[in-house]
Amino acid sequence: MSLNSKKGLVFSSDLLVAILILLVIFIVVLISWNSFVDDTIKDSERKNIESLALKTSDNFVLSEGFPKDWEKSNASVIGLVSRSRNIDPEKLNAFLNLDYEESKRILGLQGYEYQFRLNRSGIVKPINSIGKDVSVVRRVVLYNGEDILEFYLWKE
Repeated sequence: MSLNSKKGLVFSSDLLVAILILLVIFIVVLISWNSFVDDTIKDSERKNIESLALKTSDNFVLSEGFPKDWEKSNASVIGLVSRSRNIDPEKLNAFLNLDYEESKRILGLQGYEYQFRLNRSGIVKPINSIGKDVSVVRRVVLYNGEDILEFYLWKE
């Protein structure tokens, strides 16, 4: 074997090692990037759920709803108060008597699940288990004295 052919073999093995190292680096960067993108998407979804939970609880405790004297048949926005944070018993009963799927439609929560609670009063709608990755909003309201409204929201 001549000297020139031995140099070619060494060069080929060096090139192979360099390509393998670059391939490993590329794979590590790719995995890291995918993890970063997944985390960013999850964070964005979490912020969307938190924003929607906050908006819905705002409607409950700061709005009379639309129309003001809404009923099951004509509600486009569900508000539960007669004055800010003062729960109206008639509106609360109307909300509690709504079908769960119908209430999700009116609240704009298609694709989500929710649970509504008035802690001290023991009122829960619906009575089901709470999912994972839940956003919780707690509000102090007046209903038979001071109470805590809790609104849980999670993805289906």
